Amino acid sequence: MNSKANDYRMVSWWIKWNDLNWPDDDVYDKIVRRADLMQEAGVNVATVFGAHFRWDFMPIWDCLHDYLKTVTNELHLRGIKLFDHHSAVLVHRYNNCEEMRNVKIHSGPHLPFSPSYQSAESWEYNGQKLNDWLMIDPTTKAPVYLPQYTSQQFCFNNNSFIESYLKYVEILFSETGIDGLMCDDAIFFNGFRSCACEHCKIEFNELTGKKLPDSNDYRFWGNWENQDWLSWQEMRFANNGDFLLRVKNAMPVGLELMSCCSGSSDPWKNHSGQDIIQFIRGCDIAHLEMCGNTPPVDDPRTMNYDIGERLAQASHHLAAAKMKKIPCIGQGYGFNECSANIIWAINKMSESICWFNTLKARLGVADSVISHLPDDPQAVATVYNFEKAHQHLFNSEKVSEVGVYFSYNTRKNSYFGNFKHGYETDYTNTVFSLLYNGVQSETILQIPDDTKNFKIIILPSALCFSDEELSRLYEYEKNGGAVLLTGPFGLRDGQGEIRKTQVLKDYNIDIEFNQVEKINDFWDGDWRNSTLVESCNNEYQWSQIKNQISWNPARIQDIGADYLVDKIKENLCDQKIEIVSSKGYYSSLHKIRNNDTYVLHFLASEFDVEVDEDIEKIRKHVSRVNLITNVTARNVSEQVKLKIPAQTEEISIHFPFTGKTEKYDINMAEIIEITIPEKTQYFIIEIKGKA
Repeated sequence: MNSKANDYRMVSWWIKWNDLNWPDDDVYDKIVRRADLMQEAGVNVATVFGAHFRWDFMPIWDCLHDYLKTVTNELHLRGIKLFDHHSAVLVHRYNNCEEMRNVKIHSGPHLPFSPSYQSAESWEYNGQKLNDWLMIDPTTKAPVYLPQYTSQQFCFNNNSFIESYLKYVEILFSETGIDGLMCDDAIFFNGFRSCACEHCKIEFNELTGKKLPDSNDYRFWGNWENQDWLSWQEMRFANNGDFLLRVKNAMPVGLELMSCCSGSSDPWKNHSGQDIIQFIRGCDIAHLEMCGNTPPVDDPRTMNYDIGERLAQASHHLAAAKMKKIPCIGQGYGFNECSANIIWAINKMSESICWFNTLKARLGVADSVISHLPDDPQAVATVYNFEKAHQHLFNSEKVSEVGVYFSYNTRKNSYFGNFKHGYETDYTNTVFSLLYNGVQSETILQIPDDTKNFKIIILPSALCFSDEELSRLYEYEKNGGAVLLTGPFGLRDGQGEIRKTQVLKDYNIDIEFNQVEKINDFWDGDWRNSTLVESCNNEYQWSQIKNQISWNPARIQDIGADYLVDKIKENLCDQKIEIVSSKGYYSSLHKIRNNDTYVLHFLASEFDVEVDEDIEKIRKHVSRVNLITNVTARNVSEQVKLKIPAQTEEISIHFPFTGKTEKYDINMAEIIEITIPEKTQYFIIEIKGKA
């Protein structure tokens, strides 16, 4: 197994009901056929999907592990690694036939197989009753119930649970020979309604010296003015990191761990205790789950994110991965090559590994109706084999001249950071607006000391800003960096306390911003989505703070990005490569390592998407995804204009979705114009410098 994580091309290894008929010869033949398909498609890592809520399969672990050992052996013969993937903490539970049907229809990808509540009462492992590990809802004092999964959840802060799970991890590796693990679901799925078990209460007491208040005490719950409340949230973030670190230490040396993280910037991730910085304390790969449809479908019943939002989420994860010097992986869902191509392209734009998997059991139709759909490796065969044949294009590092600072203090320590139309939208809009306008940028999680990597840094709506951050900001400016501040800035310190004197007051600027702090219906209201906040009342114009620090009260969600893009371009000069025009495309510039070759990725920002309407009409269950059958790039130019280095020797244009490569006749005019085929979805321009 010589594959390195940066070069992984991953798909899912699905376990179905008939696979548990192991060791039937038909099951073995199916293993061999799937392994051959993966080898032909250029796959070098497979990750298990199915038998997901692993504790529910406890009575047949011996059969499951023997099956996984056989799969591992067959994949190894073809140079392919196998990672297991299971939920460490979730268990399906149901009271009656209606709930049983709900489990089977809604959670098909998990291969739901679970005891009833009555049976589960007696289940034990490692001398412990499984029910003693359950998370507790602070509002009801009863075990947490997750209707979206028809499940309960074990608390990963419970030492008895952790000890038992680590014992299982050791058995899993010893009995299967797998190459890595995706340890899933160690987050608080029920948001702030979890967890108030005795173990969590004890830790909170050790952290603050206080008892966890009752759920009707709103001086604590949902009060971002209360430092104990902030400590409670910080504890919940750390619980995940602590758990994954212990899992890593229980694994064989040299094998890789990752864990599912569907984002770190939006408000819900605060509530679920989900933060990639904590995840990767124990993980070897930073994982991003791209939930829902890619590209987005106009269907309110399913999950749909614009391409720009996808790229912004990836930007945050990539920043965390770079800090730890580990690879990043993006996992996306689809059914056909048309979706697989876009998911792969987003990952290549983001300098990430691609993990593609189909999600057929989420469609809520009989297997016979969708039996014609391709297997996972068939959907990615074109792009994975292109990547395999052109590895030099992806042995690269992102080149950015602008850093977008993500303010963790604002996200965690203010109400403004905890609703949709607050901080998160300002950050996300900034990231994808720059990508769309040809400004090469990426997220940064720490203010740099100098301009070695970034000539400009942008701080969108950094409401909470510590004295230490301010000192670093001034040092960066002193060393030649330009700083652009937008929206409300520095009205609170790093811990969320209102500053007695605003940061910009020293420069005769009084930021007029209504800091919304009161939450109505904390437990039951939709305040995350419904809360709105007015923008700063100051005039929308740039004010000079110091020599190279400027502030504008405008937020992109209010007036668009032109004011910011224009200001950036005023401050940028001597760019190695400048995108003059690329209408309709997001762009990303990379430089091949140890080489003078640059690689420009272009991905359409909008698509016309077709779905299988016949399938939609008969679905028993509609959530998360649609069966996308075709995508077409929309509103894209057929010409890209670039300024390139004078020492350019050769330009090639790659079209990975068709496998074609074309040479461009170099015309060393000040601006070169490259014509591309109509409605091209994604292409790569390779700009090779002279040796």
